Amino acid sequence: MFLRLFSGEDGESHFETHAIRDQQTVETFQNEYLIGTASGCSLRVVPPGWTRDWGPAKQTTLAVYISGEGVVEASDGDRRAVRPGVVLLAEDTTGPGHAARVSGVQPLAVMHITFPHQPRP
Repeated sequence: MFLRLFSGEDGESHFETHAIRDQQTVETFQNEYLIGTASGCSLRVVPPGWTRDWGPAKQTTLAVYISGEGVVEASDGDRRAVRPGVVLLAEDTTGPGHAARVSGVQPLAVMHITFPHQPRP
């Protein structure tokens, strides 16, 4: 599953959900959402009970969940579970942003791939 988290015209962050079914879906995702070359990459492992306070993404970030379970909440109140196999594109770089927490009893491992900010065409 591919989740997009973005800042809406109303100033709030919102989710879009897309199924990744085949290579064409992946190519469409790359062409539509990822602009430019990645500027950084890091692996984070956070313990059970970890929380992220409200705030916007510092830059466009592609999060690939590897292990564990968590919840990401958009400022509009929508919550989404994240677990292995979920890919989240965080583009909510303005407004109140999002909050997150580890919901499972295992650490949450996530690969963050960052991109320089570029306005959408």
